[in-house]
Amino acid sequence: MNKILHAGTAATGVFRLYGIDIRAPWPIEGVAPTDRDRWDVEIVEGDPATFSAASALVPAEQAGRWAQYAELPDGSSYRRWTGLFEFLVTADARRVYARVFDDTPREALLAYLLVDALSFSMVRLGREPLHATAISSARGTVAFLGQSGDGKSTLAALFLQQGGVLVTDDMLVLRPRGNRYVAEPGPPRIKLYREMAERILGDSSRGVPMNAVTEKLIIPLDDRQTARDARPLDALYILEQVEDDPRGGGAVIRRLAPAEALPKLLASTAAHYPSDRDRLRRQFDFITGLVQRVPVSTLHYRRNPEEMGDLRDAVLEDLARLRKTRPIREIEAAAHTAIALELVRGREIASVLDALARAGIRPILLKGVPLAYTLYDAPSLRPYEDVDALVRRTEVDAIKRAMAPLGYVEARLSGGELLFCQFQMMKRDRFGIDHTFDFHWRISTQALFADVLGYDEVAAAAEPLPALGRAARRAGFSHALLLACIHPAMHHRNAIRTIWLNDIHLLASRLTHADLDRFASLAVERRVAAICASQIARAAARFGTAVPDRILAALQSRRSSEPSAAYLLPDRRWHHELLANVRGYSRTADRLRLLREVLLPSPRYILDSYALGPLGYVILPALYVHRLLHGGVRVLTGRK
Repeated sequence: MNKILHAGTAATGVFRLYGIDIRAPWPIEGVAPTDRDRWDVEIVEGDPATFSAASALVPAEQAGRWAQYAELPDGSSYRRWTGLFEFLVTADARRVYARVFDDTPREALLAYLLVDALSFSMVRLGREPLHATAISSARGTVAFLGQSGDGKSTLAALFLQQGGVLVTDDMLVLRPRGNRYVAEPGPPRIKLYREMAERILGDSSRGVPMNAVTEKLIIPLDDRQTARDARPLDALYILEQVEDDPRGGGAVIRRLAPAEALPKLLASTAAHYPSDRDRLRRQFDFITGLVQRVPVSTLHYRRNPEEMGDLRDAVLEDLARLRKTRPIREIEAAAHTAIALELVRGREIASVLDALARAGIRPILLKGVPLAYTLYDAPSLRPYEDVDALVRRTEVDAIKRAMAPLGYVEARLSGGELLFCQFQMMKRDRFGIDHTFDFHWRISTQALFADVLGYDEVAAAAEPLPALGRAARRAGFSHALLLACIHPAMHHRNAIRTIWLNDIHLLASRLTHADLDRFASLAVERRVAAICASQIARAAARFGTAVPDRILAALQSRRSSEPSAAYLLPDRRWHHELLANVRGYSRTADRLRLLREVLLPSPRYILDSYALGPLGYVILPALYVHRLLHGGVRVLTGRK
């Protein structure tokens, strides 16, 4: 195997461009060096020996080409422009070696280095740059994509002419921010043909030729003409010019569906190498997300210098229309994302339940998931964080064994038979989606509620849930309503959340009169009637939930006689929950055990909490003391 020897002169300044920190041996005009002592990519001047070894590996069929490329055995990438300069990007993308031939201006070197060579580093660092120019105006930020010579920079210069600011020219790096993408600023310069520079900017004397075979100039821009921070991207336009338009000219803007836009944007990536499987998957995921969140249009026009101003005005008018519809598009994008996510999560739930069924385990789904698949028009309309399921205590070890081959691992909780009557299994799939299952053998960690519903009772009234596979079962609606009513009080200090009230409203509206009678009888028998009455009253106030008067009367009659009614009191804190939990156990041994589980959780949990490995056992007593003191201060100051 050939070995490439890397050498070179150390860099002297760190500059912020494209959202990363770049250390370079030369100043970059218009970009002030930062005071950072770390960087993502370093540019160094390579010596002839470094490049002679690399250039020898260029494939023979490229010998006569002006631009040459080679992927080297050690994973480095080599790029050469005959007679101008050559670059070598190391396999880890953290260093770029550069060498200039003859009298090539440094501005030309940087123009190629900070686009073509750096795009290789961007790809290796997990980013997907686009061959595009972005400009920001009072009506929003847009990016133009197209082949070299299609007019991307010319259009941007026309926006500059009317007070716009350049975000980046030739290479666009986007970063997700919430439901949108932001464009990271590039070098403060624009590349224009001499004729267009003189026509639009009025002065091309500051420009430096890119190379000897083109009329393009590299024109520096001042602070008033460039963006210094990332700008939210409002639209993408793919330029498509024609020599002669039989319709008589004029810009034609056509909005593309995501499926149409996808291949066009894939073709506009700034670096086509490397093209390994992982890169192609990441590239596809990035473009798929982009076309779902940012409007993409084709911009069909005739390349006529006299008509370019009209083209700019057409884009500005289209931006104004897009601004009016942005809220709707953002809602649609969020809905599409939720639907796609639920398709993946639903299949995962079904596969887990099937695996458990093969092991002879039949969990009963509780709370959010079964409600999403039975009460809502689409399961994606009812968000949930994890999958709650009720199981037998004796099945815990078997569940862990059955889920391990699916890639699940147990989350580290503080444990305790009384403190946590549950355990959690988690995994992250190949799409980067987290899946979490909470398995409960009692419905609550609070003693007053723990045995309100048991597995055998719920299982006897459970219903199939075919949307999640043949093995899926859910709690019956009477039990589901009881659990929906007591859940906010027993676990969330009686917090009011619209989604929980809507669950109660939909469940109560779904139950027959006989089901409601069973629900009320159960609430009274299990001494949680006052809590149920309070939650139904809240749902009625918010959604107009209609419940027969006899049901409300039966529930409201028990408020003064139920210990659980204390959970409705305002301003409850952690110590209230602990005291109520201790009093909820009749046996002194259980009370002492609960206190021990609260105050002295397992050593493994303590070490994980402090992010310490096995060496932490040496200071374990000190960690327990620190935890007790820190927690005590939080309780005394009302922060817990």
